[in-house]
Amino acid sequence: MNTVDVLNFGPDFGPQGGIEAVLPPIHGRRYTALVPRPDADGTGLAGSRRCVARADWDERRLERARGVPGAGPLQPQRFVHSVRKDEGERLANGDSRRSLEERYQSHAGFVRAVTKAANELVKERFLLEEDANAFIDAAQTSDVLR
Repeated sequence: MNTVDVLNFGPDFGPQGGIEAVLPPIHGRRYTALVPRPDADGTGLAGSRRCVARADWDERRLERARGVPGAGPLQPQRFVHSVRKDEGERLANGDSRRSLEERYQSHAGFVRAVTKAANELVKERFLLEEDANAFIDAAQTSDVLR
């Protein structure tokens, strides 16, 4: 469990820094640093979950169209999943997380999961429709479970 101590360095020291007039500092209130409860894969459950977390897959690189930040929709360039392809491979490697086949059953199941996640984020106004379409297109053309 992590804790954070409020330290008092004197009247000329504030949140942005300043002059440390009191050394060592006076220890003030102690706070416990909380972290979100993880799901079965270790991903935090709190807050707004991105498309990749909702569909249980990892994307390693996002670029904007034409490689220019802010120019066009997001383009997932490559999908890399951190879990094993099937149950046999998962068990052989001692991985407790569900395999790709256990999660999606097929490539079509993977595409459905990404589509559902992207559409939820559009509905919740966390993702633009054009970016959701880019995620869905990338899932359709990916080699996940092909």
